[in-house]
Amino acid sequence: MQSFPLYNKPLRIQFAKSKSDVVSRRDGLPIPSAAERKEVRQTKWAEEKKNPKKPKIEVAAATTGLAAGYGGAAPAATRHAVEAPPPPEMQVPNKTLFVQNLPDESSELTLDAVFRQCIGFQQVRMVPGRMGICFVDFEHEGQAGTALQYLQGFQLSAQHAIVISYAKK
Repeated sequence: MQSFPLYNKPLRIQFAKSKSDVVSRRDGLPIPSAAERKEVRQTKWAEEKKNPKKPKIEVAAATTGLAAGYGGAAPAATRHAVEAPPPPEMQVPNKTLFVQNLPDESSELTLDAVFRQCIGFQQVRMVPGRMGICFVDFEHEGQAGTALQYLQGFQLSAQHAIVISYAKK
């Protein structure tokens, strides 16, 4: 059921961090009272105050090599983390593909050369202000599906294997 679409959002399933009260009671383990749980939370919060986590904006800027601010009239291009696409059988076929994990220096011409070898290719559309993603249009859904299977994981550079999924309609 991982990534199963539920209310138009992928379902995310994780293991529980601790046992529930019902399972603890069944296993014969002691169940902490509300006061004990509150005390544990307060000590955890006190430790977090002493050693605060870095804000996500600074972490994202450090990992992508981009500055947190921008120096001009328009915002700097941003790069977002690559989302693993749901399995192809869970995606709704579309004649437009969404391509992620592109190198910053990639252009429409280089991507055009990669996708032109696929039958039914029409155009590559870069997204202004967003680095590392683009859309690729085909004549029919079947041709887009063939290109998705054929070019999934194609290495554009040593660190960049493209991740392809159907674009959302």
